Amino acid sequence: MAEPNLDLKPCQVDYIFEYGEKNFIRYSGNRGEGLPKHSHGEHFVMVACGKVCIRKENIYKELSAGDVPIVLAGGEWHEIEILEDNTVFVNSGG
Repeated sequence: MAEPNLDLKPCQVDYIFEYGEKNFIRYSGNRGEGLPKHSHGEHFVMVACGKVCIRKENIYKELSAGDVPIVLAGGEWHEIEILEDNTVFVNSGG
């Protein structure tokens, strides 16, 4: 079972871009930073540079720049941890 990282430090929000009813949020940070355990509506995660891991109940998935974005279901806890310094990733949801 994937347990949340209680020592995770928040990463930097670079900007939020709204298009129609969607928000695109660009984050950046270094190893050990990320988005601590939270939940909200369905969205996708895409890595522009570097590497992250996504944890949610019973799932641990690593995602690197160039990988196909992953869709996270709404209403389930999850967190995103940066695994490499100078990582940039984007979340988008309604």
